[in-house]
Amino acid sequence: MPKNKINELRIPFPTSTKQIKLSQVMKIHAITTNEKLSDLSKMFYSVSEFLNIPIEKLVKLKVKDVAMLHDKMGKMILIAEEPEFERIIEVGGQTFGFIPDLDAIDGSEFMQIDQLSLGGISNYNKMLAVLYRPIVARVGDRYTLVDHIDEPHEETEAREKLFLKEMSYHDARSGLYFFLQFSQGLN
Repeated sequence: MPKNKINELRIPFPTSTKQIKLSQVMKIHAITTNEKLSDLSKMFYSVSEFLNIPIEKLVKLKVKDVAMLHDKMGKMILIAEEPEFERIIEVGGQTFGFIPDLDAIDGSEFMQIDQLSLGGISNYNKMLAVLYRPIVARVGDRYTLVDHIDEPHEETEAREKLFLKEMSYHDARSGLYFFLQFSQGLN
């Protein structure tokens, strides 16, 4: 009886969007929208990125097995349950809070998020760096964030990089979904 290559590779498949990094989803999007890649190449490279398995190992699997992994991956990313909104999150050992009162969001914050949204998924980490900022004071569930306008640009950029590298897809979807629901109510 032939050995199952999937079991042989000991592929760790995520069981939750909390185990997937925002950067992985952004890279998968870049792969799947790359017109220079064939559909089969997109499938293999996407699964490679999603499961963090070198492409050299993945190509040893049967196409039907990779197709099954790809389908499972797609269901997790695209058809994932509505995320539970998290007002306070931890990313890379640091605590960040979502804008506490979206009704009081200022024009600068909203315009920056709106402008960044034109870049789609490639700007998610930057949009999230506006929505989630360091907490400067907290009493129970109430908190105050670093001021958007007064925050040094270098700190915002560092948070954008941190979110890109360390933020879970769950937290990213949660914050962006909540903000999208809010902004649609404004129209």
